[in-house]
Amino acid sequence: HVRSCSQSKNSKQRILCLKMIEVLITNGICLPKRKSTQQVAETEVLSPHYELFNIASSLSRDSIANVRLNFGRIVCSLVSVLDDEELGHWMKAVQEQIEAEENFESARDRDVIFFARHAILRAKERDDMSIQSSIHDMP
Repeated sequence: HVRSCSQSKNSKQRILCLKMIEVLITNGICLPKRKSTQQVAETEVLSPHYELFNIASSLSRDSIANVRLNFGRIVCSLVSVLDDEELGHWMKAVQEQIEAEENFESARDRDVIFFARHAILRAKERDDMSIQSSIHDMP
């Protein structure tokens, strides 16, 4: 259902798709990694989180600014629940969104850039907190 919403012609459905992804990941409804080592055509099966990431990141380049800014908003809320590897994928997509937005003169939207930069700031704050925590844990 998430994928079909992401491909809807209605921008509200695409925004709903991003919200569904946020809820699925935040509430732990979707496991981050598959337990089995099953392989298909000698490549690993994508984890549900990675499949959701692919759907969300495709919407980061949507033609409607409200859809693009909602990508940044959900990333902000996911920063605290993603593991380091997953967060790296999301942050790369956010950085690519900022670069695309800044290079897209006719459709540049300051709110899209704001939420994307806020997501990066939240990720940096998380990193800073984990560094401080590890320093305090040292003997």
